[in-house]
Amino acid sequence: MPAEAPFSVLVKIALKQHLCSLPLRIVEKRAVCSTGRARHIIFIPPPPPFIVLGHRFMGVVVLGYMLWVLATTENKRFLDGVLIFTYVHLGVGGAWFLTGMCGWIGSYKKGGLGMKLFLFLAVFMVAAEIGGIVALSILKIKMVDILKSGWIEVNEPTKNFIQDRLDCCGFSGPKEFASTNSHIDETCYRLVGETEDVSIKEIRRIKRAGCKEKLVDFFYKHKIIWISSLGVVLLLQVTAILLSVYLINAKKRELRENSFSSLTHRSYTTGY
Repeated sequence: MPAEAPFSVLVKIALKQHLCSLPLRIVEKRAVCSTGRARHIIFIPPPPPFIVLGHRFMGVVVLGYMLWVLATTENKRFLDGVLIFTYVHLGVGGAWFLTGMCGWIGSYKKGGLGMKLFLFLAVFMVAAEIGGIVALSILKIKMVDILKSGWIEVNEPTKNFIQDRLDCCGFSGPKEFASTNSHIDETCYRLVGETEDVSIKEIRRIKRAGCKEKLVDFFYKHKIIWISSLGVVLLLQVTAILLSVYLINAKKRELRENSFSSLTHRSYTTGY
């Protein structure tokens, strides 16, 4: 009758079977099962979805809108270097999209070159955003100046939407149409009265208020909402940076562990 196996041998066999049943990589399982020795296995979880999709989604939205504006606007001075509002938004949208693509590619390697490039671009974007806010404060650029630059560069559908929602006409009022040949859209008019008699033509009156004051009041009235939204975006970027740092460090620990395990396996099988 064979002798009863020691308790330590039973523990090693049970631990070996448990490690071999874990849903890890085949190479790691083979190394554990062939040597029969338990080692510390680093499991690298996949990155959260917002790391991969958040930056890319924001980049697609900003780039899509600005390309639509460029395709439908009458302003043809894109190559003259004067459309600052357009250049900034194209740069931000392109950087967001490129960062999201690097994160999407790097998520498959979980700490490879793509994730390192994602980390670099994410840190650069956060630094650029903070630097932009500081620059606006130093140069004392007011919100009215930013709104005026944006109003000049956006397309007519965007202006018409603002005029309809805020009940205004033009940026400084309808007088700005006097010096140009621009068409005055229907959103610049309001109906004075309504009548059921179809023989009487509807009376329209042009809106006298400009959109400058309405836009400034709108942003100041809803500043809690848009400042909170910007804060959430910045928080997501910082969170993505911290998680990418974790993934890169975990990948380094995994490589060191694999190198140490290969040396241990060689010395165990050969005796050297």
